[in-house]
Amino acid sequence: MNAVVDIGNTLTKLGKIHEGNRIEVISGSSVSNILEINSEIRFDYLLVSSVRQNDQDLESLQTIATNVLKLDQNTALPFHSHYKTPETLGPDRLAGIAGSQLIFPKQNNLVIDCGTCITYDFLSSNSDYLGGGISPGMTMKFKALKEFTSKLPLVELDQISDLNGLSTKECINSGVLWGTVAEIQGIINRYQTKFGEMNVLLTGGDATYFESKINTPIFVRSNLVLEGLKGILEFNK
Repeated sequence: MNAVVDIGNTLTKLGKIHEGNRIEVISGSSVSNILEINSEIRFDYLLVSSVRQNDQDLESLQTIATNVLKLDQNTALPFHSHYKTPETLGPDRLAGIAGSQLIFPKQNNLVIDCGTCITYDFLSSNSDYLGGGISPGMTMKFKALKEFTSKLPLVELDQISDLNGLSTKECINSGVLWGTVAEIQGIINRYQTKFGEMNVLLTGGDATYFESKINTPIFVRSNLVLEGLKGILEFNK
C-alpha cells in the first residue's frame, strides 16, 4: 500500500491509497497525531506535501514508509509549469493542479483553495500551469481586523450572516463573508473572460462556505490535494 500526506497550516491529512485508487483519509492536528491514529500500517511509497519547513515531520514519516518522497521544485510533474520562482511555490498548490488534471484532463481548470490563504491556480487545456494569485483567507481577515484596530473585536464566522449587519459583530461577519464571496466570484469572472470555458474546483477548509454562494457552477473537492499527490506519486514511481 502507498500513501500521501498533506501537511497544511492548521490540519494534516494522511491518504491511504487502496486498490482501485480509492483514498482513505485520516485527519489530525499534526504528523505525530496522525502517527498515533495510524501506527500499525507500513507503506511502500509515501509522498508528502508540506507548507511548513519541518525536518522532524519527514523523519517521523520515515517510520511508517520504506520510501518517503517530498514534493518540491525538483519533483517531476505531469504538467508543464511556467512559474518563475518554483522554489517559492507551495507544494499544496502543485498538488491541487495535479488533482484537477486527473479529474478533468485536457481542459481548462481553475483551482481555488480556501484555507488560511485563498489561492487561485490555473491549468490550461494544454497542461500548462500558468500561475494564479494569493489573498488572505477569512480567518486571517478576522484576525487582521482585531490586530490592526484598537476597538474591533475578534469574532467567529457566522456563514448565514445578513448583508447589512446591525451590530459591529454582524458587520464584521458580513464584510468578511460577503467580501470574500465577491472576491472569489469576481476572480472567476475575470479568468473566464481571459481564458474562456473552464472547470472551477474549490477545496480547502472553508470551501463549503461558498458552495451555495457562488453563481458559477463549481466542483467542491475536499481532498483535491490528496488526489493530486496520488497522481504525482504514480507519475514519479
